[in-house]
Amino acid sequence: MKIANRSIWFWVWFWLTAAVILPCSALADCTACTDSQDSLGIGVSCPPRVWVEVLPAFFEKSPADHTYVKAMKENGACEAWPCFGRDSGGKVLLDTDSEIPGDAVDVVGRLVDTPPCKWPDHFYLIIGVCHQLANRGLYYTGDTVHRARMYRWSSTIYNTYGACFWPLKKYCVERCLEHVSPWPQAISARRKGAPVSPEFIIYRKYHQVMLQSWDAETYPAVYRGYQDALFRYYVDDRLGRDFSREKASMLKKHRDETLEAKAVLDRKMLEVGMRGLEDMIGQYNSLYNTMLIRSGEWLTEKEFFDFFGLKKGVRIDVRWFLPTEGDSR
Repeated sequence: MKIANRSIWFWVWFWLTAAVILPCSALADCTACTDSQDSLGIGVSCPPRVWVEVLPAFFEKSPADHTYVKAMKENGACEAWPCFGRDSGGKVLLDTDSEIPGDAVDVVGRLVDTPPCKWPDHFYLIIGVCHQLANRGLYYTGDTVHRARMYRWSSTIYNTYGACFWPLKKYCVERCLEHVSPWPQAISARRKGAPVSPEFIIYRKYHQVMLQSWDAETYPAVYRGYQDALFRYYVDDRLGRDFSREKASMLKKHRDETLEAKAVLDRKMLEVGMRGLEDMIGQYNSLYNTMLIRSGEWLTEKEFFDFFGLKKGVRIDVRWFLPTEGDSR
């Protein structure tokens, strides 16, 4: 009888506790905390948090995910930032939901929606796509959108936080961070036990050095060192540390040649502007698909998919990352 009573009281305790905890531990969702009450009718508030949501970018069958950033304030109110596209209708992306200090929502907004952190629309395919801008919004949590579809391809081209194209240096993430003060509990106020992204760690290792080398002569070499370190991580993480070093060198060679050719196209894009966008899209597609075709000649189907996030034979179309009519930028 005593055992039965203990069992009953255990379940009473469990459900009373769950009534308080579940609204806050459910998927990141403002509605879960708005007007929530515990079993005693007392209002329940959730800790402020930031997360990323995804949906097909920017048509229903797109093989790429559009990412946008959302944050919840202490009062349960939400803010959303579109990252060049929609800011609603998606699902929470795993590994992006983190608790943040109460005054940090404004910091997230500056990271993801104000210059120089957010680059102008017409530099979209030059500096990065929605993935890189969303990563800037997550910067002080140490998270990234690494689970988003097509992120493996976009990060190979644009890095974690966007490519630092020297004529557009004011939009490099280094300049962004100079204009945004971090919240005091940065990194520590996150999901309990969640590891910081290795991509974040690699960038932090080079951040100060890049700032100290901020001129047209020395910066490019330091930046290449950062790109190479990030690329080595991508190879080890996606293909394994026992992946052929010869194949890794070939993959890096194709990546480097692609980025050199991209820099030429980027300068041309700056000259022609949006009026020449359609022609430039064709040239970017040709460049990126040449890299995929060359890499596919010696990567197995599994290696190809693991590294690029694409099936061998699929061709890149940067229109996958461009908003269609009805998607606000």
